[in-house]
Amino acid sequence: MYPQIRKYYVILVHYGNPIQTHKTLASLTNCQLPPDDIIIVDHAQLPYPNQNSIAHHLIRPQRNTGYAGGINVGLGTLISRGVSGDDIVVAMNNDVLVYPDTFQELRHWWHTHHTDAILGVINSHINLWTGRAHLQQKAHKTHHLDYIDGAFLAAPYHVFMKIKGLPDHYFMYWEDALLSRQAHRHNIPLRVTSQVRVRHQTSSRCDNQGDKLYYLVRNGAFFLEQETPPPWRLYWWLANRARLIYHATRASGKPVVREALFDAVRGITGPRLEKPL
Repeated sequence: MYPQIRKYYVILVHYGNPIQTHKTLASLTNCQLPPDDIIIVDHAQLPYPNQNSIAHHLIRPQRNTGYAGGINVGLGTLISRGVSGDDIVVAMNNDVLVYPDTFQELRHWWHTHHTDAILGVINSHINLWTGRAHLQQKAHKTHHLDYIDGAFLAAPYHVFMKIKGLPDHYFMYWEDALLSRQAHRHNIPLRVTSQVRVRHQTSSRCDNQGDKLYYLVRNGAFFLEQETPPPWRLYWWLANRARLIYHATRASGKPVVREALFDAVRGITGPRLEKPL
């Protein structure tokens, strides 16, 4: 397919307050050269109110499979929507707003860059000494990993198919870092452009702040131990167990952090298990 006649699809995962999703949909439909199709994957407890004034295709899976799982549901749905391998798919959070020129600039970037890549809008990296993720900061070349922030990213459909969609076994948080490592293993470059602008309202993807901390700690520990270059894996194998001992033996240690680290060292991923009363 010629780049100038590519279609642009958006997959939006809805969770939480529907007002945020309303605003995001409004920004998508009112921008210049808006996407050709919008897929909403509804993971909220209450069904998303379908507003006929805004054109979109709504899917409500039987269970919440997390952000990456929701994007994968949308990728599967696009087959029935007539997607081609060269069409551009944008995966985005429901709390991201686009500017009037966002999709105009996005179309321009893909028109001028004839490459298989994953395109992001925020330059992000992980400090391998501390395990902390940083956005829009200069990274040290010898001890960091670059990744594409998952709040808004785009790639040709066949690129998503090549890497078999987004990794969904984390369930929540750190999926974008894992996706970036997955792309690296498939020799798919990561690209970042400042010309495509979005505004992230930075709401939590978890209603429960304890769950948020659990997923951040567990998935971060698991990623650092399993997905970093070999010397760093050993470093984080030792560090994670030292952290677990610290939180298990000190009265000041947070139980949720102890639980998260304990699950990480046992290789447990997916939704947080409910503890018996």
